[in-house]
Amino acid sequence: MCRLKGEVFTPYTGAGTQKPFGLSALWVAPTLGIDEVTGTGANLFTVWVGDSQAVFEILAPAFDADADWATANTTDGSIRLLTATSEGLLTPTGVNPDNAIAELVDVPSTDKILVRLNKFDFASSGGTLAGGS
Repeated sequence: MCRLKGEVFTPYTGAGTQKPFGLSALWVAPTLGIDEVTGTGANLFTVWVGDSQAVFEILAPAFDADADWATANTTDGSIRLLTATSEGLLTPTGVNPDNAIAELVDVPSTDKILVRLNKFDFASSGGTLAGGS
């Protein structure tokens, strides 16, 4: 998700000057025809922001099924960052420290990934990160 102002959010697509903020607890993907919010009539939902100790289980189809998750799932202890596709799906493709949303923790299966929303400033870390392709 991307925060517009105060408590107003929109799906993160990486367009323009958008900055990633957190994960949606419900799924709104207009280009995929999915909107779990509008049906309630309230147009309200939760945005999870987490921290370095919170790990989130993300189930398909909320992540890019076409991405190379086997390669992204590092085994050397390096940090693998994730960003979002233009449809708002988590992906390791095209990620850089400025558009990073989350850190990949594990890929337990083809339909599940584990991530954490570490608010560490990746852009100024100067450390070695496993970048996207």
